[in-house]
Amino acid sequence: MSTPPGLPPPTPLRPEQVHESNLSVILGVSTFFEILALIFVAVRLYTRFVVVKNPRADDAVMVLVALASVGGLVTFILQGYHGLGHHLLTLEVSDLLNITKLGFIQSLIVQMLSIGLLKISVALSLLLISQSFWYTCSTWALIAFVSAYTFMGCMTFFLQCKPISDSWNLLVVGDKNCMSKDLFFMFSLINTVCNIVTDVVTATLPVPLIWKLKMKKRTRIYLIAVLSLGYMAVVVGIVKAVFQITSTFDPDFTYRYTIPLISIVQLHIGIIAACAPTLKPLVGHALKLSSRDKYSEDYYNSYGHELRSTRKIRGNATDVDVEDIMFQREECSTTVQAGNVGNVYEKSKGDGSGSEEVILPGERGIMRTTEFTVTR
Repeated sequence: MSTPPGLPPPTPLRPEQVHESNLSVILGVSTFFEILALIFVAVRLYTRFVVVKNPRADDAVMVLVALASVGGLVTFILQGYHGLGHHLLTLEVSDLLNITKLGFIQSLIVQMLSIGLLKISVALSLLLISQSFWYTCSTWALIAFVSAYTFMGCMTFFLQCKPISDSWNLLVVGDKNCMSKDLFFMFSLINTVCNIVTDVVTATLPVPLIWKLKMKKRTRIYLIAVLSLGYMAVVVGIVKAVFQITSTFDPDFTYRYTIPLISIVQLHIGIIAACAPTLKPLVGHALKLSSRDKYSEDYYNSYGHELRSTRKIRGNATDVDVEDIMFQREECSTTVQAGNVGNVYEKSKGDGSGSEEVILPGERGIMRTTEFTVTR
């Protein structure tokens, strides 16, 4: 086909390029990261709903992000049916218009809404790390900032042209009622920079607080390393910004489709980084990441039987477990055992003790176990 009037002329094709296709790379990369991200989301939800039975608002927001990311992949697939991955000069005009229209929808879903919601989900999770005034205010300010520039980005797309269809209709030239390309480029670059800055903030803000916690050094390093996965999204965002700055409108954009592909990879990496800290209850035992402080003392009664007392102390701002950070759960458990265990009797709820009593054989007394959990 001939070049649409709204596009700069691409380089003429060589005969071997006519049937060339880059679709397998576009779909391969995006599908791989999509599957990986969905696995992390699924394991996160399993951990929250089944393992710790404590789902929260950030999980609900993450579900919306996951659904939107699937929508972004679907737009790639639909664009593939219309020739995405092929050189622009080989496409019919109707196919090209469908690609640009789907690309407009994809930009709203992936580059604006999904990434904005992802950062809000991360910020809601970070609220649990500390109850200090400055930290809480800073985190809510971050949520407000993300909401503001995400809204601004969406409005930039909606108000880019009037009517809105001129935003993707490359056949209309001359009398278009649209903002200038330079102004639209500036807004797009501002959005990218804001995403980079907020990624740095969410990855850095909790680090000093976590390092001061009284827990095993291995556990602190694990948690900081997992939260620092957000820096991978920073790197991808910088790469995207470089392409935005150095590359003007690509006359053969249907073949490379660089910036949309980078955007969806950035989203998937962000999802993985946001879900990774919540998986500790599943991997903590294997990695020996328990951070509970345990104190044990051994005693021997007159019959020579061992008496062991174990206390688990948790819950202070400076003495918490990783699960407490991620799931806001406090426990206190005391167990005293002596001799051989006899029959177990569970106290009724009416006595208010919530304990179990074990009558030991002979005349060696009673073993009483008291365990209570406070969840907030």
